[in-house]
Amino acid sequence: MNKKELYEVLKQKISISDNELNEIYDVLKKQMEERGKTSEESILQRMYAYLSPSLRSNATKHIGVYLGVEDNFTFNKKTQDNIFDSMKMYQEDKQTAINLNVIKEVEEKGEKKLIPIWHNVDGISVQDFQLGKPITDLDYSATAYLFVEKDDKKELQTLNLRGKRRDFILKNNKSLQYKKVQFSAIDRQDKPMNDSTYLNMQSIEDKEVDVTQLISTYAKKQRVNLKDLIQYYQENVDEFVKTKTGYLSKFPVFIRGTVGSIFLSELKDNNIIEVKDLNYEKQFSVFLPKSLEVPAQGTPDVIFGGKLRFNEKDANRPFSMNCFMCYVSLKSRDLKRPEIINKWIIKEENIEDTSLSQELLQKEEAKSDW
Repeated sequence: MNKKELYEVLKQKISISDNELNEIYDVLKKQMEERGKTSEESILQRMYAYLSPSLRSNATKHIGVYLGVEDNFTFNKKTQDNIFDSMKMYQEDKQTAINLNVIKEVEEKGEKKLIPIWHNVDGISVQDFQLGKPITDLDYSATAYLFVEKDDKKELQTLNLRGKRRDFILKNNKSLQYKKVQFSAIDRQDKPMNDSTYLNMQSIEDKEVDVTQLISTYAKKQRVNLKDLIQYYQENVDEFVKTKTGYLSKFPVFIRGTVGSIFLSELKDNNIIEVKDLNYEKQFSVFLPKSLEVPAQGTPDVIFGGKLRFNEKDANRPFSMNCFMCYVSLKSRDLKRPEIINKWIIKEENIEDTSLSQELLQKEEAKSDW
């Protein structure tokens, strides 16, 4: 097997470029040349030996268009709260915390390291299989969404991310979004894909893909108009799960509309955008992660992707969305509000209630001789 053939075998399995393979080859070549004369075959043999575990992995290489990522705030907060409780108990009474197996002390390179342990905490739901196990970075998770190429088509897929792979995607979300990417993952057929140690997601084309066209072609069932929200819910009620405040869709949907009022939050994890549509009179709120850019008020034809929420008890705002993407088409970008509009915008006013003053005035007038 020559260099080109080995590269092709490796690239079919893992998400790696020719440049990255050449870097590995050059390092191995330099090592071996420092010890004497070597051959390409010897270098390739070492390269194959080091990378062969990748070939045995269940992961395969995939190509798709990356849409965005949804951090699992609820689960990650439970993890963080459990860690906090472990540390708190350790600070209050080290030996008791160790004896109760809520934290463990280990030595690493001559330094003491504390490892929090999953345990029962008031207000936190801990699964039986977690109890007594160390809390690691793999207990932090997120979900990415992509249009993945399959049999000359593209399918909307979810990708489970944990630990360092989650951190990588969250950090590089903006540079990857709406780009054609390659990555390694474990395809579980009709279930969400699992990330791989060899995930290595990277863009293979720098230009942005027209997401509007992709959704129109490959996600027709998930594309919903605001005016059709109640009909969509009734037709897909089995695809919603019960929550404390109503129902949440299991799968993402795509809503198209114009940006209305914007509420920027300093304290919470999300900003809020009100989406407007002439054919939908109720309010519709999108909870947009702070990592995503907020489009300007009045921007038309914006596509919001995320999990749909339904609260039958809220008559004014029955539907809302937990958003992972906010796609503004090229023709709608950088549109500014014309000056002529400013004259007619009515801002919220604090109107003082003067009814009591009017009553007193009328009484005084009645007393007067005039």
